[in-house]
Formats: sequence, structure tokens, C-alpha cells
Amino acid sequence: MKIVTISNWVLIGIYGLLVLYTLLGINRSGNDAAGRGMESGLVFFAALLLAGLIVLNILPYRATKIIALVVLALPALVGLYIAFGNYFELQKQRRNAAASEDGSAYFQDAGRQQIAAAIAAGDVTQLKTLLAKPLPSINEPGFQSKTLLDFAALTATKSDNPQLIMQCLDVLLEHGATFQIADSAHIPTQFQVCEPGSAELLTWFLNKGVDPNMVPRDGSPIIFKVMDLDVERLEKVQTLLDHGANPNAPAGSHEYAIRPFTSPLMYAAQRQSWAICELLLERGADPNYRTPGGDDLKKVLDEFEKPYSGPETMPVVYLNFKKKLTTKSTPKP
Repeated sequence: MKIVTISNWVLIGIYGLLVLYTLLGINRSGNDAAGRGMESGLVFFAALLLAGLIVLNILPYRATKIIALVVLALPALVGLYIAFGNYFELQKQRRNAAASEDGSAYFQDAGRQQIAAAIAAGDVTQLKTLLAKPLPSINEPGFQSKTLLDFAALTATKSDNPQLIMQCLDVLLEHGATFQIADSAHIPTQFQVCEPGSAELLTWFLNKGVDPNMVPRDGSPIIFKVMDLDVERLEKVQTLLDHGANPNAPAGSHEYAIRPFTSPLMYAAQRQSWAICELLLERGADPNYRTPGGDDLKKVLDEFEKPYSGPETMPVVYLNFKKKLTTKSTPKP
């Protein structure tokens, strides 16, 4: 029992120092009244618990000393349990991340895993060699309905050398890969990468024949999607317009973050992307469009202007857009 008793005193000393440290830091700078009150309560409770453990360890009974040891060891055991749990979870996350990077998370068969690995490495020569071998279907979807073309396009959005990955995309197309497949759960490839991808990648898709006005099932044209993330938004909208995107194509009626039948100009204004608003206006966007629900550009702009006391306090980019809007809306004599 001597070892148990000594262990208890060591642990009691450690916890006592922690309680003392907390007590001395209650009045530290930046700790508000609520924080001080909460910490004071915890210190009081911890002091009572330590006093009880001291009494248990002093009593000349084996049972009380063992109870004290169990209580003292419990926080350490819980801490170790949490630490080990976090470690194994971190390892799992790293394995999943690695599997996503090399494609093995999406494809279970060895053939497509090898192809995906070649794409991830940007090894065009190896990719051509692997595709020369018999493959059941280059467009067969894997996990999350991802195809090899989808994986390559997603890899291009994260690669330090996207041009090399786009060469892999060319090779996949040459071997029959398509942007859309029969699987109803599959999202067309260009829609999967248009937000995080670059304007250069979007241009590649458009040059390969992707319709800039395509509307996926229950969705909206891609011109709305490229405005969602602040990744070359202006450049991507301009690229779409240069390739024939309709500046007045309305949004779908089942979008989560877009009001039904909103116009691209209204959506850009809702996102306060005034440079895109100017571009859309120059390319023929209708500033007088109104949705079936009665929403229009004027309502969006009125809502934006509410917090401002006057034009002098509004952003310059917004005032420039308003000036062009007024000029476009004024009837010519």
C-alpha cells in the first residue's frame, strides 16, 4: 500500500499545483466577469475534491486509499483515451485524404486505381500506356458517382501544375471519356470544378464543346455557379460570355442558395460583385427583368443601399455600376 499512498500524494500535489495556477490566473487581463465567476466556481469545487482526497489518503484503510487512487487516476485515463482517440482519428483522416488524392477512394478495381494514380502524378506517358489496355468502361462511375474524368478535373483544381493534368484530361477524352454519363446521380464534370477551378480550366471545357448554357436537372446554368466562390469569378464569367453564355438565363427553381428564376445580373448584385454586374450589363443583361415572384434588380439594389446614409458613403465600385446602369436605362432620344 506504500506505493499506492505515495502515488496518491504525487497526484494530489500535481492537481494542487494546477488548482493554484488557475486561482492565480483568475484576475488576468482579458478575463471578463463571467469567466472569472466560472473559474472561481471550478477552483472551489476542485479544492473541495482535493480536500476529500487528502482525507481518504490519510485514513489508515486500504479501501480509502484505493478509492483515492481511482479518483485521481480517472482524469489521466480519460485524457489518454481522448488522446488515443484523436490520434487514430487523425490517422484515419490522413489515410482518407491520401486516398482522395490518388483516387483509390473513388475506384475499387486495380485498373482504374492505377489510372487515377497516373493522373494524380501527372504522368501522361503512363496514362496512355494504361489506357491502351482493355478497360470495361472509361465512364463507369465509382464512389460518389465519380468518373476518371471527374477525378482528373478535380485534381487539376488542386494541382501545382494544372496544365499537365489538363493533358491527362485530353488523353481521357481521346479514349472516350465524356462530361456527362447516364447515372442520374452524376453531376456533369464542368459543374463539379467550375467553382474551385481556374478560368483556364473552364476555358478548356468550353473549347472541348461544353455548352455554356447547359442546365443540369433541377439546377441553374453554370454562369451562376462560377459566382459562388471568389476564385477568378470575373474572369470566369467573362470566359462564359465570350463562349456564348446567355447573360439573361434565369436560375432554376430548386436551388438552395439562389432565389427561383433570378437573373445572373440580380444574382451578381445580391453577391455585391459589382464588377461582374458591369460586365453583364455591357454584354446585354436586362436590368428590367422581373421574376415571376416579383423580384427585380431595383429591389436588390434598394436592399443594398439601406444601411448607407447617402451616395458619398457607398463603395466606389457600386457607384460606378449605378452610373452605367442609369446610362443604360435612360431611353435614347
